[in-house]
Amino acid sequence: MIRAAAILALSSCSATATIAQETNTVRARATSAQKHLAVVEADLHAIQEAAAEVHAALPGAEDERSQLLDTIQYVFIGGGVMAVCALAYYVLNKVKK
Repeated sequence: MIRAAAILALSSCSATATIAQETNTVRARATSAQKHLAVVEADLHAIQEAAAEVHAALPGAEDERSQLLDTIQYVFIGGGVMAVCALAYYVLNKVKK
C-alpha cells in the first residue's frame, strides 16, 4: 500500500494507471506461484508413491544379523556359564575343607 502511494506521488500517472500496473504485477506473481505449486504437488505425489512402495515391501523384509556377532554372543554366554560353574566349584570345595 505504501509502495503504491509512493509510486502515485512520484509519478504523474493517473491513479487508474497505477492500480492497473499493480494489478498486473499481482496477477503475474499469482501465476508464478501457481506454476511453483504445480511442481511441488507433483513432487509430493512422487514422494507419496515412493512411501507406498516402501510400505508394500516392508512385510517381506527381515533384519539380517551378522554371523560373527552371533558367534561372539554365544562365546560370551558360554564364558559366563563357565565362570558361574567355576565359581560354584570353588565355593563348594571351599565349604568342604
